[in-house]
Amino acid sequence: MPSMSGPSDPAAFAATYHDGRTAVGRRVTARVQGDDLVISDEAGHVIDRWPLAEIRSVEAWQSDGMVRLRLGFDRDERLTLDHPSDLARLGPWARLAGRTVSGWKTQRWRLAAWAIGAFASIAFVVLVAVPWLARQIAYVIPSAVEEQIGERVTDQIVTILAAREGVEPSHMVCAAVHGQQAIDNLVSRLNRRAAGAVAPEVLVIRSKDVNAFALPGGKIILLHGLIDFATDGDELAGVLAHEIGHLMERHPLSVAIERGGVTLLIGFLVGDAFGGMAVAGLGEVLAGSAYSRSAEAEADAIGIRLMNQATIDVRAMARVFERLAREDKDLTGVLRFLSTHPPSLSRAAQARSTGASTRPALDADAWRAIKTMCD
Repeated sequence: MPSMSGPSDPAAFAATYHDGRTAVGRRVTARVQGDDLVISDEAGHVIDRWPLAEIRSVEAWQSDGMVRLRLGFDRDERLTLDHPSDLARLGPWARLAGRTVSGWKTQRWRLAAWAIGAFASIAFVVLVAVPWLARQIAYVIPSAVEEQIGERVTDQIVTILAAREGVEPSHMVCAAVHGQQAIDNLVSRLNRRAAGAVAPEVLVIRSKDVNAFALPGGKIILLHGLIDFATDGDELAGVLAHEIGHLMERHPLSVAIERGGVTLLIGFLVGDAFGGMAVAGLGEVLAGSAYSRSAEAEADAIGIRLMNQATIDVRAMARVFERLAREDKDLTGVLRFLSTHPPSLSRAAQARSTGASTRPALDADAWRAIKTMCD
């Protein structure tokens, strides 16, 4: 397109304007008026106004010496200056106009890199630092405090299960004397040679769900659905030994601190560590929380050792893990053992390879008492 001879106004300069919709450029005159760059056609009609603060270069200056400007980073309009020196007419805004789109893209990559770094930092804190810190804190919290947390959390879980069944919480606990005594004897046998171990307290709950989980303070919740699922006392012993392993490593308290976070710690510091504020909602969290792979491996290793020391067939732990893995799709219920204790064939193989058959965990009468204790 032929060039104009140039505007008569010394404050104006000639340029070519593209509206972003058509390929044909229009010859225009541009001049600074206040805080705007006013763009007029050859007839003197104003066709656009660009705020000076939003003008940017489309790209770095080309080898052809042309300077191409745009408004912001999203608009399609372009203004190509006839002479690069005319950029100085923008006055103090000329420096901002030097911010190119490619520079903005670079900045976006920098922002993306910063966001990735921030996400990685958060992930490290959540997945590594917080669990590690929770584990360290769990070891220094007094046992009396942990027991009170466990009692409150146990009450919460029983209340949650009772509400789901539409009954009173007191109706959920299976308290048949002979059955409870048989479980206590089995736990005592598993725990007898565990130096410095807690004294686990098993609470059998009237529920068809296949689940068992350890809680702070030495509590183990055993849903009767898991008792029905077990084929013999040895399999039940395998589950209980695993849960005792979690208790010995204080995994439940670590998870409570990790998930309860600031609320639990503040409650502990101000003397309300086992009050409603500190444990609110922890029951449901602990009932549905999955442990890390390392925590499960630790509980497996301790469980295997406890069963060997109690002369109970460790292969039963392998059997129950394998059957749970095979039959998971057929199990029903909101809470299921596999949702919180994901077994694997490798874990089952480990149990099978490290045990030797000795004597049954329970005699026939004790196993019958446990199986019928919720009747």
